[in-house]
Formats: sequence, C-alpha cells, structure tokens
Amino acid sequence: TTEGYAADKVRDIFTRASALSEKVGDISLAIPSLTGLWSSYLMRGELRASLVEGQKILELARRNRHSNHLANGHLVTGIALFYLGNFSAAHKHLVKSVSDCPPEPSKPDRVHWWDTEILGSSYKVKNFRMLGYSEQAQVEARKALLRAQTLAIPLHIAQTHASLANHFAACREVENTLKLAEIAIKISS
Repeated sequence: TTEGYAADKVRDIFTRASALSEKVGDISLAIPSLTGLWSSYLMRGELRASLVEGQKILELARRNRHSNHLANGHLVTGIALFYLGNFSAAHKHLVKSVSDCPPEPSKPDRVHWWDTEILGSSYKVKNFRMLGYSEQAQVEARKALLRAQTLAIPLHIAQTHASLANHFAACREVENTLKLAEIAIKISS
C-alpha cells in the first residue's frame, strides 16, 4: 500500500498477519508481522500499543534464543519507552539492543530497513541527551557514525547523519547541525 504504516488498512493487515503467524507457530513469520504492527502503532502515536508489540517481540525472541531478534526486540521496546518518556527504562533496552547485536552486520531486509546497532546507538544519543548526559551522547554519536561508515550502506549513512544533525540542533551547535544535515541531504539526493 502507498498509505504508509499509520493507515488503518496497514494496521489491520499486520494484525491479521500476526494472528496467522501465531496460529502457525513460525517465528520467521511472527517477528515481521509483530514488527510491522509495532511500526504501525508507533506511527499512529499509539505508544502503549507499540510498547506491547515490542514486548511481544522481545518475549518471542527470548523463548527462541534468536540473537538478532532479541536485539531488535530490545530496540523496538526501547524506542517505544523513549517516546513514552520513560528514559531510564528506554536506556536499559537501547543498551541491550546494541550489546545483543550479533557480530556480523545486519543488512536491510524485508523485515527491518534498519541496522539494529546504528538505530540503537542513534536512539541512545537522543536518550542520553534527554537524561542530561551530553558527553555520553557525543561518544555514542561517533560510534553510530563509525558503524554507518563501516557498513557503507547509503541509507544507514544518511539516516545516521540526519539523526546526529537532530542531536546537534538540540544542543544548539549550528555548524555541526548544518554540516551533518548537508551530508545527509547530499547522500539522499
């Protein structure tokens, strides 16, 4: 659909897919449908529902001992908690999302457009800022950028530059904001 993740139709499709995958009992089907449902709720601003879906992903990954899904479960749970304003709980999950990443880099696929380590680090930057730890945010920002440059995937590089530009804008660092935003725009064009 071209309507986007927030559309009722999209939410309904992911809800049906989630119910079917639960019936079949296949984790390879359950995780993508739950992740889609999580995204839909997040984009709709239904943050508590998004948190519930994130926790389902996390529990399913724990039961199946799947490290990549476990890292993503912590990531989506941490992001939902971040937007709910529970920065301390978000921090714990975001740290786990990065530390639980498998050693091999994840590539964008039909389930996740993101690299868990980069997105986890990017949200750790925002979360550190909200907790008042600007030095830790700067360190984490450098880690995210290094990871994106190492993977050399334009989507990740642009997303990381844009996220870091947002961080520097919040810190009122105009030169860094402009520099990073211009790089993100150039890569995206």
